[in-house]
Amino acid sequence: MNALRKFTNGLLGFAVLLLVSAGACFAQSTATLSGTVTDPSGAVVPGAQVTVHSLATGLDRQVTTDSAGLYAVPSLEPGDYQVQAKASGFDGKVTLTVGTDPTSTNWATTMKAMLDRAGFETSLIPMPSANIVSQVLVKKDFQMASWGMSFDDSNAYFRLFQSFNSAAPRYGYSSPAMDAALAKLQVASSKADVTAAMGDISKILNQDVPFLSLAYGTHMIMSNKNVHGLVLTSNQAVLLGGVWVSKS
Repeated sequence: MNALRKFTNGLLGFAVLLLVSAGACFAQSTATLSGTVTDPSGAVVPGAQVTVHSLATGLDRQVTTDSAGLYAVPSLEPGDYQVQAKASGFDGKVTLTVGTDPTSTNWATTMKAMLDRAGFETSLIPMPSANIVSQVLVKKDFQMASWGMSFDDSNAYFRLFQSFNSAAPRYGYSSPAMDAALAKLQVASSKADVTAAMGDISKILNQDVPFLSLAYGTHMIMSNKNVHGLVLTSNQAVLLGGVWVSKS
């Protein structure tokens, strides 16, 4: 599990990076680059700082969007440009806390490259996974997190309730709609009812806290043929209290 923390200084802070080409019209030696800056919801962003960087010369031009989120940069030489927009309240710096195991290290290297390419300044802070879990679940010192959760088809309700119910929010997430969907899943008595309830839960989660991926996987418990009494729970823990071994 990994966490992105200290992501912004304000809820409206963001950064956008684009690559564009500016071409001059016939009989003109320069061009004007213009556009509109919007946030992820589609709302215009007035007062955003727009930087136009020439890939050919390395020179920058800076302008500020007007009350309608519009900007225009005139007198540009034809060529390729990198355009970056930053709103007030965000300095473009991201701190990425990652585990120290090889898988987390590889993930962090890839994520840093993607964030840096998008215009962020990314710093990596490695720490043991147990410390990251405490930071997210106990201290709640994060603003974005990469988290994996699995549950058994035989009892999906247990893990989902443990993670997303409002009575004891494990991640700080709370939603009356989710509570109602979980209650619906708890009393589901048929496969169709379970499918409908899981559909509601999936829709709510992707509206409130979008998942990167939701996929199906398999797991199994292997033992010698003379080992009996293993019990696999819906929490993926194996109960050994009733285990016994036959002679053959």
